[in-house]
Amino acid sequence: EIGYRPSEAFLDALSNGISPESDEYRAYLEKYDRREFWGASEEQKAKIEKMESVIRNKDISAFEELIRNDESYLDIVTNYGSVLNCALKNNAEEIALMSIDKGISLTNFSGTELLTALEKKISL
Repeated sequence: EIGYRPSEAFLDALSNGISPESDEYRAYLEKYDRREFWGASEEQKAKIEKMESVIRNKDISAFEELIRNDESYLDIVTNYGSVLNCALKNNAEEIALMSIDKGISLTNFSGTELLTALEKKISL
């Protein structure tokens, strides 16, 4: 006997969760794609779009303001991966360096950020 018992929350989700045949499940699957930021909430999508726009435009003052008002912007996953990788891919080196200064992880996506920096020959 193994002696393992899953949590009640897990068992409840299996028993009472939405069915793959339900309209709710189908609606979620329709929303789960890249255009919809993989099922993110409307609030999260707005944050992603705002951050990507700030980075694409290399708007340093807007970036500083976003982070000053809400540091969770550094945790956003963009269409480019992390905020750091988004900055590197968009040649926004100053924003990349500011992200690092704010403590963003250099290896959030298994080192993708560092590979992008090497690919673009950016010295971090």
